[in-house]
Formats: sequence, structure tokens, C-alpha cells
Amino acid sequence: MSVTAWTAIYIAQALWWLWLARWGGARTVEGWRAAWLLHPIAGRWNADGITLFAWASLVASTFWFVLGLVEPAARSF
Repeated sequence: MSVTAWTAIYIAQALWWLWLARWGGARTVEGWRAAWLLHPIAGRWNADGITLFAWASLVASTFWFVLGLVEPAARSF
């Protein structure tokens, strides 16, 4: 995967997680939508739990993005 595609995918993911964590997305997807969009057990979480999950996912995806920039083989995992 090219660096351009890798960066575009990361930006899309980062915007998704930031929408959930900061811009009110957690309240929007709370309930059955969270189970469908995030994780099967996320339907039981309240907005604060979804926000925490979004922050943790943003940190993990940022780590994976940097790792993919340093080690291109990590992009295909």
C-alpha cells in the first residue's frame, strides 16, 4: 500500500474516532447503532463508554499509522 493511501485511510479513521470522542458522535450512536458500528457489546455502553473506546482506538490507530510509516510491511497486517 502506498504512503498516500496509508495516510488517507488514517485520516478517515482519525476523523471517525474524533467525531465519536469529541464532536457528539457517542451520543448519536449510543444503543443498537453502537453494536452495529463499533462492536457487538458496544450496544450496552453509555456515551461515556463509547467515548473512552473512541479515544483508545484513536491512540491505537495512531500508533499503527506511525508503525506503518516506519515499517511498510506493517501496513498489510
